[in-house]
Amino acid sequence: MQGFHLQLSAVFGLATIGYGQSHQPNIHAGYPYCPAVVSTNDGIHHELRVFPLGGKAFTIPVRTLSGAVFSPDGRALYGACTPYRDQEKDGDPIRIAICKVDRYTGATTTVPGTVQDLVRCGPKIALQIDRVPALTFPDGNPTFISLPADGQPWRDLSLSPDGERAVATHNRQLRLTDVVRGTAKPLVDEAFIAAWSPDGKWLAYVENRENGRTILMDAATLSPQHVLGNSELDWSPDSNYLLGMKRSDGCIFQEAGTLEAIDVPSGKRTTIESSKCQVDSATTGWVRCDISRR
Repeated sequence: MQGFHLQLSAVFGLATIGYGQSHQPNIHAGYPYCPAVVSTNDGIHHELRVFPLGGKAFTIPVRTLSGAVFSPDGRALYGACTPYRDQEKDGDPIRIAICKVDRYTGATTTVPGTVQDLVRCGPKIALQIDRVPALTFPDGNPTFISLPADGQPWRDLSLSPDGERAVATHNRQLRLTDVVRGTAKPLVDEAFIAAWSPDGKWLAYVENRENGRTILMDAATLSPQHVLGNSELDWSPDSNYLLGMKRSDGCIFQEAGTLEAIDVPSGKRTTIESSKCQVDSATTGWVRCDISRR
């Protein structure tokens, strides 16, 4: 389907957006943030591949981080690592923690309060320690949130920028947690993943179905406002865009894809040409484009 098509319909009071491929970019080449992906060719050594809006993609070696995720400000990567591996002796328990890798300085620091003998790290900077998730703020200070334990895992936690609310999926249901009161309540059924925008204005979630749509909710009222197509649910640091991915779009390898910048809330998509057929990983996000000069 050629061209961009915008349709507004009064279905459940939402602005439903239908679209084809956008040929006219709505994001300029001087935009300070670049889409990126963490990938590996051998399963051991990782690299950060950055896709500028103008010019060619470039790569930067990064420390191996299990469950790597991008910081909301585009400056760092977080993930599980073994910070004291070189100091451990045979027979010692393996210590794992959340580590922060600053992409400007290259420094790796351990997030205080996250060092454990056994840590399960997942997307959106979430740890599962004795069924008590620990979320980290961009400044590295952890916040521990107590959630009901009923044998079903809590997945993909996202903390609001003000630190007062969190969302997570539980048994295919999106639940909202009041961090101050420690209470949780159902919000949406059949949800796959959710994330707050960095500016705190939006809460977006992806439906738990094939080619699930992205639903934009007003963060203040939690009322649905816009329906977008599928996305990777990666917010740009200024909250203006989400990342999307086109699969098998003329690529040699069927699993390869091309990134798109999705304008919020219009839904207009711009193809990131430097990423064409180069993305085969779900570990996507945004970084500041000038990290290449640091």
